Amino acid sequence: MKPPNAGMGGLVLNFGGNYGGPPNPNNCVPKLIGQVRDFNSALSGINPHPDFEAYVGTGITQGLVMSLLGADGGPSYADPQPLGSVQISFLSTFRDWYSLTHPANAVFELDLDNPPPSAGLSKTVEPTGATTYQSTAFFPIDGQGTQAQDRVYTDGQVAHNYHFTFELNVKFIFRPGQVISFLGDDDLWVFIDKTLAVDVGGVHSQETGQVSLDTLGLTAGKEYNLSFFYAERRAPSSTFKLTSNLTFSNCERIFR
Repeated sequence: MKPPNAGMGGLVLNFGGNYGGPPNPNNCVPKLIGQVRDFNSALSGINPHPDFEAYVGTGITQGLVMSLLGADGGPSYADPQPLGSVQISFLSTFRDWYSLTHPANAVFELDLDNPPPSAGLSKTVEPTGATTYQSTAFFPIDGQGTQAQDRVYTDGQVAHNYHFTFELNVKFIFRPGQVISFLGDDDLWVFIDKTLAVDVGGVHSQETGQVSLDTLGLTAGKEYNLSFFYAERRAPSSTFKLTSNLTFSNCERIFR
């Protein structure tokens, strides 16, 4: 168990909307395929990253990123940073988190519908039509990458590859009544139409956040981009739960 306010490396995320709404207009199975980027902790003797296993937060730290996605489609470091507890070392270190030039042997695809066994993901379809992906031991890159020396933290007696970011880009059709809510720990940002909609930044224990898409000025029936950026920055636990009833519409994976 972690001390209070220490990141738990986990996530519970719910995408709310019209249950039993219209099917995908493109008549395909949407692709929920994202990218995991592997890092070493600040305590590692090889290639340490100063933003991982380095901070203990005191709750949500909003304002770590700008309200609009950057020119490269990723979140941009806010300058100045919010007052209070320091959560990120420098602009240059934050650029690493979702970098398009991250070492190729430390970037991995994660298909939520076909995950590796180490992710521990189960998939269930609710009576409402919503689909839930859930794991109580979310370690999607165990045994992979160049960060093997980072497998020094343990869950019981089992070593895992901690300290990673996860990026997922999808498209969806907006229907009135859709809501995004979540329960999670460590940084989580959701952008809709390139604009920040959910800001639960910083290293923290499990926190909640929610936004009604009806408040965002979206047009019913129109297709929008949704970008999800997550960081697992502290050991020892890692959980993941994603429930979606949005009408996802992308027939292919979307990478920047």
